[in-house]
Formats: sequence, C-alpha cells, structure tokens
Amino acid sequence: MDNEKYMDDRYYSRLRFSLAHELGHLLLHKSAYESLKIKNFEDYYRFLLDVPSKEYGKIETQANKFAGFLLMPREILKIERDNVIKKYNELKSIDSRQINSYIAGQLAKKFGVSAEAMEIALNNES
Repeated sequence: MDNEKYMDDRYYSRLRFSLAHELGHLLLHKSAYESLKIKNFEDYYRFLLDVPSKEYGKIETQANKFAGFLLMPREILKIERDNVIKKYNELKSIDSRQINSYIAGQLAKKFGVSAEAMEIALNNES
C-alpha cells in the first residue's frame, strides 16, 4: 500500500512533507534518539508506549515546524502571498485568516505542499 502511494502523484505533497518532517527529527532529535539506544522495532514501540504524550507531542510539533519552514521559507512565502493578494483587490478588506484559507490552495501548488500545510503556515505568519 505504501509503495502505491509513493508512486501516485496525488500523494506527492504529502510525501514531501513527511520526508521533511522525518529530516526534522533526524536533525533536531538525533542525540535524544541515540540516547534511547533503539535497535529494532520493538525498542521503538516500547519508546512510543513509555514516552509521555505531552513530550511526544512536542517533538512531533518541532518536526512539523521544521518541515514547514524548510518547504515554505517564510521570506519567499510572504512575497508570494503579497503577490497573490495584489491580484485580488477584493481580498484587501477580508480578514487575514479568510484570505489565507482562500489562497492556500493556489500557493500550495507553488511550494509543493498540501493546502492544509500552506494554510497553517500562512496563519502562523499572519
């Protein structure tokens, strides 16, 4: 099943984000994972059962943010957002979260991410 998704263009954006997310874990949490001395799936599964959900949530959030910044550099994102808004005069009077929701799909294609990931990034910057 995973191979089918990997080869299916519809999952391209999801795969890119997942890879960037895992790269975030590698770079941000390498020493923590090494200290756990995980050698096999059972060790990893035990870690998942033992780690407090709040702590696990923190490392997942960090990896998600890393992926978001890697795939959607904020300086470029701001420029692209401003360019899209300039095309639509009617957007200038709308709440920024509504604007972000409206333009997320368009910008997502430019950055190769999902509309959901784009909307989160836009809202975090607004």
